[in-house]
Amino acid sequence: MTFGEILNFPFLNSLAFQSAKKDNVGEYMALYTMAFSFAHILGHNTGLHLIKNFGYNITWCIMSGILIICLFLLIWHKNMSNNESSKLISETNEN
Repeated sequence: MTFGEILNFPFLNSLAFQSAKKDNVGEYMALYTMAFSFAHILGHNTGLHLIKNFGYNITWCIMSGILIICLFLLIWHKNMSNNESSKLISETNEN
């Protein structure tokens, strides 16, 4: 287990739990667990094959690019969550 996994696992687990509606929390948590397991399989194998075929420098560049893409996706998800929250608050205030 890496340092990043130790830091991010509780946060991402909580994010998946809070994103779910009360009716389908189990489905969200199951999907999160499957995605986490898939990432472990894919991530380690991909990294090792990249190092074997292209070397460490190219692997670092590719992983940095993936990190930047994930950062933008996380920011996008946060903005979408904030927009949904503000819509729910405004609808609640209107009633």
